[in-house]
Amino acid sequence: MLFDRQETVLSYAIQLVYHDLSGRWSFGIFVGDRERVKCMNTEQIDPSRHQGASTSHGVYQHCYTSAVFQLNRYDTVSIRCLYGSRSIVMQPEFTFWGLVQLTSSRHGQ
Repeated sequence: MLFDRQETVLSYAIQLVYHDLSGRWSFGIFVGDRERVKCMNTEQIDPSRHQGASTSHGVYQHCYTSAVFQLNRYDTVSIRCLYGSRSIVMQPEFTFWGLVQLTSSRHGQ
């Protein structure tokens, strides 16, 4: 997302639900190339509990975070998975994000 206001304050929230056996899940909220907030979840997977399991029959994990950011004109905001090859459940009741603009100002106002 690109913001064209001189200055903007946003409240940002995101939840991702993962479904795999990786044992490590993480995403970050970036402003430009700078990571501002990270959500990380790890779990020791007991192979005996998941015998014969594959990524299609993995475990469910969720990661939720929220933050308030002050953005400058032309800042970009992005969500990035920090570990590759993760299975994310993209149904809206499980994985969602949103932002609320709290304040903004235009140049000269």
